[in-house]
Parts: sequence; structure tokens; C-alpha cells
Amino acid sequence: MKTKMFVSLFLIVFIKTISFSQKSSNGFKNMSFNSGHTKESVITAFLSTNNLSTDNTFRLIRSTTDKSGITHDRYQQYYKGIKVEFGTLITHRTGSQVHAINAEVYDASRLELTPSLSSKNSLYKAMEQLQIKKASWINSTTKTITDEHTDSELVIIPNYDDNLKSVVLAYKFKIVASEPYINGNSYINAKDGNSVLFNPITKHHNRDLHKSSEKKNSPKVKSSALNHFTAGTADTRYLGQRTIETREEADGTFTLNDDINKVYTRDALNGDQNTGTYLNNFEEFIDNDNNWTAAEYDNTDFNNAALDAHFGASKVKEYWDTVHNRDSYDGNGADLISYVHVGTNYFNAFWNGSAMSYGDGNSNPLSTLDICAHEIGHAVTQTTADLVYANQSGGLNEGYSDIWGAAIQHYVVGSGTDTAPDISVWDIGEDIGAIRSMSNPKAFGDPDTYLGTNWTTTGDEGNCVPSGPNDQCGVHSNSGVLNHWFYILVSGKAGTNDAGDTYNVSGIGMKKAEEVAYLTLRDYLTPNATFLEARNASLTVARNLYCIGTEYQEVQNAWYAVNVGDEFVAVDDDVLLQSVTGSTNVNCDGDGSFSPKIMITNLGTNPITSVDVSYTINGGTPVNEVISTNLAICESSEYSLSPINSLPTGINVLSVTTTVVNDGRPENNTQSSSIIINDSGAVNTVNTFENTSDALVAYNEGDTGTSLWERGIPSGTLLQHSDNVYATNLDGNHPDLTKAYLVSQCYDLSNLDGAELKFKMGFDLEENWDIIYVEYSIDGGENWNILGTSSDPNWYNSDRTNASSGASNDCQNCPGAQWTGEGEDTNPLGTANAILTEYSYLLSDFDANSPSPASNIIFRFVFHSDAAVNEEGVIIDDFSIASGNVLTVEENSFQKFSSYPNPTEGILNLSLTPDSIDENIDIIVSDLRGRNVFNKSYKAVNNFTTTLDLHTLNPGMYLMTVNQGSKSRLVKLMIK
Repeated sequence: MKTKMFVSLFLIVFIKTISFSQKSSNGFKNMSFNSGHTKESVITAFLSTNNLSTDNTFRLIRSTTDKSGITHDRYQQYYKGIKVEFGTLITHRTGSQVHAINAEVYDASRLELTPSLSSKNSLYKAMEQLQIKKASWINSTTKTITDEHTDSELVIIPNYDDNLKSVVLAYKFKIVASEPYINGNSYINAKDGNSVLFNPITKHHNRDLHKSSEKKNSPKVKSSALNHFTAGTADTRYLGQRTIETREEADGTFTLNDDINKVYTRDALNGDQNTGTYLNNFEEFIDNDNNWTAAEYDNTDFNNAALDAHFGASKVKEYWDTVHNRDSYDGNGADLISYVHVGTNYFNAFWNGSAMSYGDGNSNPLSTLDICAHEIGHAVTQTTADLVYANQSGGLNEGYSDIWGAAIQHYVVGSGTDTAPDISVWDIGEDIGAIRSMSNPKAFGDPDTYLGTNWTTTGDEGNCVPSGPNDQCGVHSNSGVLNHWFYILVSGKAGTNDAGDTYNVSGIGMKKAEEVAYLTLRDYLTPNATFLEARNASLTVARNLYCIGTEYQEVQNAWYAVNVGDEFVAVDDDVLLQSVTGSTNVNCDGDGSFSPKIMITNLGTNPITSVDVSYTINGGTPVNEVISTNLAICESSEYSLSPINSLPTGINVLSVTTTVVNDGRPENNTQSSSIIINDSGAVNTVNTFENTSDALVAYNEGDTGTSLWERGIPSGTLLQHSDNVYATNLDGNHPDLTKAYLVSQCYDLSNLDGAELKFKMGFDLEENWDIIYVEYSIDGGENWNILGTSSDPNWYNSDRTNASSGASNDCQNCPGAQWTGEGEDTNPLGTANAILTEYSYLLSDFDANSPSPASNIIFRFVFHSDAAVNEEGVIIDDFSIASGNVLTVEENSFQKFSSYPNPTEGILNLSLTPDSIDENIDIIVSDLRGRNVFNKSYKAVNNFTTTLDLHTLNPGMYLMTVNQGSKSRLVKLMIK
């Protein structure tokens, strides 16, 4: 059987980890997952794989979902509660299941976290190194810092002096100064006071200043009260006559305020660009009839520049909303505020972190559409990947703004075609004199090839410490590489680059190229991304959107054209085994059968008509099948393999290999999955773990094929016993960074009165760091909940959490209900923790006396260790479910019976061992008034299982009766 579909594919994405001994470019690791995992398990596995302690935590910043249905969750790294600047981890998931991650995470385990300098002394160091003479927070007479400057934070940051090979403790200051003009974040080493990095917030269109004739001012009128929104006509300076949205004021005049779209344009009155006084001292542009004509505004004051700024900002906002479904630059509807006539003879435009500022230049004000789009593009970058304005990430930052300038100019002006926009689109600032070219970067002294002619060495591939004089290691010039990649991707090009590589790229058009570029920035890039990382991320995006079709191939080939990565090489025949469906739920009381499914995808250029499948269970004899199919390129299908019967209790590993004739990529043909099989436990029977038949299901988080828990005789220094137990380690200490589960059998509590969970346990754990607790599930292991609290008698000894630990900052894995503590310590029962002691918990919420009796409940012990300091661990013995009173008559009940989940939203799984196979099994569901609402008869088979669909029933309590001959079972059933 097969189900045919087209699916999105996750490319194996990159993970960048940087430690004291590792340069960023050497920190790539491939990491993806055969099947979906929870966010918690993925992060745990990531930390373990990269030898990072659980002192590293991650806080969600934002989530985005692309049109292929993949959700991208971006997390900020913290180490022992201190923010790791630029430390970023991104998970990529469908629903709640994470399939891949990429990260820029820093190892601070060897860093001393106590500063040697105070915040104020460090700020003086910043003043000295940035040569600040005037700022609102500096006393003009004494040149001392006033109390006004309080914007500081102690952070951990990568060290740019040694190319990110180490991290340092630093103070982060938001610096705004007027002499010289500075607006950005300064990072000062908290140990020695040296500058680590200055990351500008204000991004200038052109760092060179030009002089022009003196500008005259005409009087303006202050804004009056808000009236209503209206459309006007404007003779713009650079784009001809356009429709603009304005505000009609109470006096009947009109101002450049669009309250619906939150676009506001103001007259800076030649306010000084360095002091920024115009941000609070401005006037409105006013028109009497909302017809903003050239006769009125094309004057010596260049007031028509305001019309371009206003129209441009509104179109920039419209572009992001219409093309990328992004509400303003931040995605949250932020205001777009523009100030025109900034400074005197000021040849520049910039984004200051919250608003646009335009100078008038030498009679050509800088409020052109592409400059507007470029500068607001910096705001988009700031609120997505937050690319550091230095090294290669700074070049990407500048390049992305040029991309948005070109894309928005094409969107608004609309000349040319999708694959061949008007040539002027590719020149930056052409309306006032181009300063860069995306189609020919070398024409302006910029590189069109990575590491080629005009390339400026950065700290990522060479030695460069970012500074103002070196343009933060060439951020403006090196942007030419990304610019040229985008130009080639849109329009195509054939040629030979500076590396001697010959290429021939067919353009995919503006619409597809801008989507790939945007999703790469929004969903994958991290703050210190390199060109190679941008290339890899864009391939992931292209593959998710287009599989390995033409678009994917040309994205890769366009990067090859600018000397980043290899060109695309087609493979004629290639089948990808995309997934193998296992079961991480706990299958109870079945016949040990399972029907696996596989998802395969054709990644070759030839159709696939036949696929050979070979699979094994637990490394046994291979089973071979042949799938007849007809898969076109990038087409995917799901197939059901033959049922696997008589699986043993425990973790069963299913390994599958798929091949086609002349398979060009055999490395993507094999996957494994786990199938958990459990059985039922008998009430009032103590499991002593002495025999093989007493073995429980055990596995580790993120790796069901491996188990920390082992059955045997413990011989530790503190944890000892003469009989078999389950232990986290039978001899020696437990490992660090491990989460391991020991799962009980399945129990039916629906006919029990006074049910009680009992077991004996001894433990030796680092207090408040390593823990153990009990969870339960009533739906076959699909969902788990913590059993009980520390206030329950004879139960947990700790209710501590990380939040409640205060300055200790411990218990980072604690759910707030757990056992923890050294083996020698005395527990509330009066014995040492390491001594086997009986613990018990009343199960009155699940037995026959509860509103929703559990007919199929499972328990599991959860052991969780942190990154350092390990002890002997935990031993468990004599596990049982005890009850003083069994309410049903045993001889009239089925030998084995289970039904779950209960409560249910409508689907109920039922399994039992029938008395015989000669009589039918009758299932009747009735409401509490005795009316039958479900009645069906089934043919009996050995190890009978079925699924009842009760979706048509209203929420409430029901009674289910299962009859076969003299056997009968009554179950209270709750429909949610």
C-alpha cells in the first residue's frame, strides 16, 4: 500500500559551536534526526553531543512558520544565568516534533564569571576608546559620567581579538554620543577594560560625507490634532506623481501622517545629525488641499524629498506585508518614522535603530526608494538574524539591505520582467549617483567573488579585528559577494569567476529568489554567520520549498559562481529513505505485532519504478521486499511494509535500507527506528527482577536503542544489595548529561479499590543537580505527567526548582517534585538515602473509586543527571501495584484486558485475551441512563485488539461492557 504526496525535506543543517580551542569556521557539525523529537530531548542531545553542560540554557525569542509548514524556534543562549551575546540555537519542527537544528553556541565552561572592573569604570574605558567628547550622559564641565547612563549589562561574548576562538566576560553598553556621533553597542572586557567589539546600530547608506551649497529653510507649522486618514496626490522628486496616504487635521489641512499604516514623515529642520535633537524637535509637512504639487514642493528647500520618503516608507511596508507576510520591519506592526532635512549639506541617510534620517546632500536629497528600502532593510535584519555588523556577517548585513533595495524598487516601479528586471534595479542609489552595483560589483571597487579581487580580509577566514577605520573588516565592500549572488540567482549569468571556476546559471526570477533570501535570513542565519553558512542555509530553504528541482540547483550554482561551495552535480538515480515509522509509545497487551511504514523520495533525475527494501529487527535475519512504484523527481510516497509479528517485550530496533539500481547516493539509504513493546503486570505481585521474565522496558532520552538502566546485583560503595535490582550503574558512578527511563508494565486499576504503587529505592545523587522522579501515562505513553508532589506522604523529598533556587542557580533539571541528595544523608523516613527504603503512593485518582478509572496505566522512573559531579546513582527493587480489594469476580473476568486512553477524545484502543475463539466478543457502551449508544459484535481471535471510534458521543461519563460467553468486563469511560 502507498500514499503518494509531495513533501518538504529538511536538508541536514549545520551547527556551529565555538570553544576555547576551536575557530568558528572549524565548528560545523552535521546533525539531523531520523524522526521527530521533543524540543527538550533535542537540546539535551545537542548539549551532550557537543560536550556542553546543562549550565547552558536556552530561552525562546520568537517562532516563525514558513509556507511548507516548518516552524522555526529561535532561542537565546545563557550560561549560568548570564546572557551569551550572539549565542543562538534554532530548532526546526513540524508540529511539536523537532527534525533538525542549527546553532551558534559558545562554550563558557572555563570562563571566570566575576568581573574585575565595575560597570562605571568600564564605561569610562568605552569613552576613552571611542574618543567620546560629548554625550547627554557626560557632564560637560567635569567630563564625568552622570547617573543618566544606566543601560549596561554583564554578558559573555565571543572574543573578536582572536577570531572568536574564545569568549570573554564583558559589559555591554548602549552608547549614544554626539561628538563624535555614535549609536551602537560597546562591549568592554570586564577583566582588563579592553574593547571587545563595537557593534553599530546606526547604519549609514554611504560612509563618505560630501559638501554642498547652503540650504535655506522655509517656515513650517507644528502638527495639530488628529482628524482622519485620506489619500492625496504627490509629485515626488524621483518617482513622478504618486498616491500617498495622509492625515486630515482638525483645521482642514493635510500632513504626512498615515495613521492606518503607521507611516510618519517629519521635517528635521536641519537638526544636527550627531546630536539627534530633531527626534524631539521637528515640524510637520503641511498642505492645504492634499495635492502636493511640484510647484509647491520642488523648491530650493528640496521639500519634495519628503514626498519620496513618505511614499517610499509606505511602499516598503506594503512590500513586506504583501510579499513576505511581515507586518512592518519587526513583524509586529512597528511605526515607520522618517526625518527629512537632517543636518546641513549632509550627504547621508541612516537607520538609527528606530527611525530613518535623510540628509539633503549636494542638492540631491537621499530619500530615494532604494535607499529607503536599504536602510529599513537593516531594521529587518536587526529583528531577524541580528547579523553582527563586522566580518563576514557584516558583509551579509549590508548585502541583505542592498537585496531589499533592489527587490522593493522592482516591486514598486515594476519595469522589466521577473527574471530580467530593469538594469537600474541593480544599481544602489542610482537616482543620486550610484555607489554600488549588484550586477557588476567591481565597477565600484567591490568584490564579485568570495576571496577574489577587491575582497577585504575578515576575522572569519583571516586576521582582522573590526574597527571603524577598516570598515568593520570590509562590511560595505564584501557585500558585493552576496549582491552578485542574488543578481545571478534572479537573472542568471555565465562566466568565469576570480577563482577560475566556469559557471552557467539560469535565473529563477525575483519572486522566488527574494523568498529564498528572506527565509534564509529569518529562519536560519545566526548573528556571526559567514558566507558559507548563508549558502548552506539557503540550500536548506530551497530544498524545503522546491526539493532538488531547478530552483534548488540554481541557488547552489549561483553560490558556486561567487566561489562559495561546490556546483550542483545531478545524480541520475537516487532514492532517499526519508523516514521510518517506529513507535515510541508503549504498546501494551498486543500480540507483539507492528506494521512499519517508510517514506521514500526520488532525488534523482530519472523516474523510480522499483525500490529494493531490506530490514532487520534487532540485527536479526534480513527481510527483503520489492516496492513497485512510479516516482517522478522530488516526488515522495509512504509505503507500508509487511507486518512484523511476535516482537519481544522491550526496545526493538528496526533498521531499514532502501536501494535502486545504480543508486548515486547510498549514504542516504538507511534509517533506524525503535518499537517499544510492553506487557501487563499482575496486581498484588511483587516484581523482584530476579528472572529475565521480570525485565522492564528501559531506554535513554533521544536514543531508545540505548539504556542506562541495567538489571543485576549492585556492588557500589553505598548502593549495595544481595539480589537483583535495576540500577543506573551496578558498579561505579552514573554518567553526566543523561536522562534515562525505566518503564513499568501496564496495569488495569479500574476494578481495584485502594490501589497503591510500592517500590524500594536507594539513591546517591548530587543534591539539587541530579534527580529522580516518577511519571505516569494513561494513553499508552503518548503523554506523561509527574506522579504526586513533595507534600504527599512517603514520597518525594524535594520541591525545589531552578526558579526557587535563587542565587544558587541550581536544580536546573528539577520539575519541582523529585528525590535528590547524597547517599549518606538522612531522608524524611529516618534512613540514609542509599539504603533500600520502601516508598509508596496511593492511586485513588486512578482506581475504581475515581471518576475516570485507568484501565491501562503505565509508570516510569525518570533519572536526570547534569553536566558535572556524578555519584553512584539509583537502585530500584520490589516494584508492585497493591490493592486490598479487587471489586470484580476474577473467574468471570478476562485473563488480560486493557482499554486506553481513558479519558478519551473519541478513540479507544481495546485489547484482551478471549476465553475462546468460538464465541463473538460483544461491546456495548451505554450512558448513565442505561441507553445503548454503541453496540457491536466482533469475531474473537487470540490476543484480540480493536479500535473503537466514539467521536459521535457527547462529552461525559459512559459505561462500557465487554462480554464473551461467561466472561464480562465493565469499564467506566470518560469522553472529553
